[in-house]
Amino acid sequence: MKAALYVIGRFWLDFILWLLALTVASFIFNAIRSDVSILTLPASAASVALYAFAATLLFSFPRATRLLSNRPLGYLILFLASSVVMSGFAFLLPFLPPTVTSPVNVRQLPTDAVVPLIDGDIFIGSARDGTAKNVILFRPGAAPSAISRHASVPLSADGRSVIIDGVSYTPYLPPPDPQPPVLHALDYEGTRARLLELAGSGLAERLAFALAVTLAFVFLWPLSRTGAWPIVSFCASFAAAAGVFALLALLSSDSPGALLAYADLKLAPSWILLGGCGAFSFILALFDLIFLRSPKGGR
Repeated sequence: MKAALYVIGRFWLDFILWLLALTVASFIFNAIRSDVSILTLPASAASVALYAFAATLLFSFPRATRLLSNRPLGYLILFLASSVVMSGFAFLLPFLPPTVTSPVNVRQLPTDAVVPLIDGDIFIGSARDGTAKNVILFRPGAAPSAISRHASVPLSADGRSVIIDGVSYTPYLPPPDPQPPVLHALDYEGTRARLLELAGSGLAERLAFALAVTLAFVFLWPLSRTGAWPIVSFCASFAAAAGVFALLALLSSDSPGALLAYADLKLAPSWILLGGCGAFSFILALFDLIFLRSPKGGR
């Protein structure tokens, strides 16, 4: 019991330390180069928390192997510790800062420019003398119509916003492509877009995302016990963690939904993500039961 409580307590402490370390590193990276954020994470606060969670689990696996001799208990302890962190992530996601972007000066845009908003896109035919002409506003989540057309709308005093029906819309430039080639392996557009989309979704969808991520990462534990040398096992689990981010990006894209549509099946994106991560976890659990020994020779 003491070992289990120690693993849980160290997990939460390590998560806080990783979160602080990555947050400080992001400020340092942004101070050195304004076009590169830590680990090339445009959705800075949400993504840093997600990567801190992944790092915490990777470094918790050797501790769990050393201290927890019972395999089912080990999975349960890792899942409980992880679920608390990811549940907090799901609750706090709407309050985290949005994607790191750069405001656009509308008056400096070229003719017939399409630029993104935080929750959509806007087409601006031309902008001069405090007025934008031939404006098309596209907001996928808007009701009753996602598209509205305006012949002429005013600009804000600083030229950074378009004012439509009394509402100010600020176009943003997307973040630049990541530069460090080593860190580029951890940069997946689908995951970043999904985080931004989840921030505006309901609590059930955010909790489903949190559960999917928890399952996918916790069941990487057997990969940390595959090699006779600890460094080999750690590298295997680290590589698999990068693969999990790729899996999240794939499951967050439109491809799985399109494939299901051919079979006349329609599932919410959160359920597709949860189902895919659940199947991935099940495969890893079978691999653990069939091919690997339990930690410390336990069950």
